[in-house]
Amino acid sequence: MMSTPGQKLIKAWGSMDTQKPPLVLPGDEAIRPLGDSITSDSFSRSEKILTPDKRFLLNLIPQPFAGNILTAKVYVLLLNPGFGLLDIFAEEQSKEFRRELVKALSGNRQLWGLNPKYYWTGGFGWISRKIRTLVETIGQERKWSIPKTLEFFSEHIAILELVPYHSSTFSLAKGTMDQLEFVRLIKNFLHEEIVPRARKGDCTIIVTRKSKDWELRTETNNVVIYQPSEARAAHLSMNTRGGKAILSQLRKISS
Repeated sequence: MMSTPGQKLIKAWGSMDTQKPPLVLPGDEAIRPLGDSITSDSFSRSEKILTPDKRFLLNLIPQPFAGNILTAKVYVLLLNPGFGLLDIFAEEQSKEFRRELVKALSGNRQLWGLNPKYYWTGGFGWISRKIRTLVETIGQERKWSIPKTLEFFSEHIAILELVPYHSSTFSLAKGTMDQLEFVRLIKNFLHEEIVPRARKGDCTIIVTRKSKDWELRTETNNVVIYQPSEARAAHLSMNTRGGKAILSQLRKISS
């Protein structure tokens, strides 16, 4: 039986060794010269402690996607996972959290960034700030507690990254990006599986960054493409086009 693009994407990440850095997907070797592997202790004694540079952190678990990527109702397309000062420390000190990041590579788990158990991570802080007003709105409409509403969102929202490796800033040349196997896999998944679903109304896509590189230049049914002024902050509040589209899709789901 032929594998779908989504299955190929998930299978590829299942082949990566998550124990020994650099943590790089087979086929993404072009990223290696652009990255470092550094411990929390070494980082604290480095020149990067105040101004982390643009190099990729290849000892952190890559985050190519998060959530139930084959069945999600909302897909938020981002550029790459950022880097916060707690990220290395979090993966070193919490083995449970690191295992959760590895399990997320299966593509069939709830969005960990909305799990209150990990409220102390940069991922939870970033996502919860972006969609706080959406969570509050759905919670009030359905008379749910915040934890229950977060679980609902985590079941139906997925995040896709154009490049899966952590960095504090992003300046990867397109020529290098085009050499990455992951970029080919994630774009095939997007265009062959998710976009057709969106056109039928089965899901919503929010392109927050780099629509040209995602090869989504024209808005269609249930595809929202942020303009440069919107993309800078990539807000997803209920007053934004993306936030309104997310609410519209989630309201279709029975409680």
